[in-house]
Amino acid sequence: MIKVIKNTATEVAVTFKEKSTVDSPYYLIQVSNTQDEVVSTITPTDISASKDRYNLFSITSPLEKGEYYYTAYDSDTENPTIDEVIGVVEYGIFVVDSTEDLEDSVYL
Repeated sequence: MIKVIKNTATEVAVTFKEKSTVDSPYYLIQVSNTQDEVVSTITPTDISASKDRYNLFSITSPLEKGEYYYTAYDSDTENPTIDEVIGVVEYGIFVVDSTEDLEDSVYL
């Protein structure tokens, strides 16, 4: 599961590289809302220090709060479109939370 905060840079660590068929891959994440099935794409930049071990992305998502299904693709093209992807590297649940719903804990 990938979890991000809406309109806030969130660092997400994944292991896309281990399933990639490209030597120096770029990634495209396609998300589909579980309620209305609207599809959006995210092209994250890998900022990890050791890309062969893990991939670290800083994702700022404009998506509305909710749950999405995601499919991550690899590509040999920088900032790929869905037509330029080579294969699927992972799929799962993508959750977007909102900072407006985060509350401070109050102890009495």
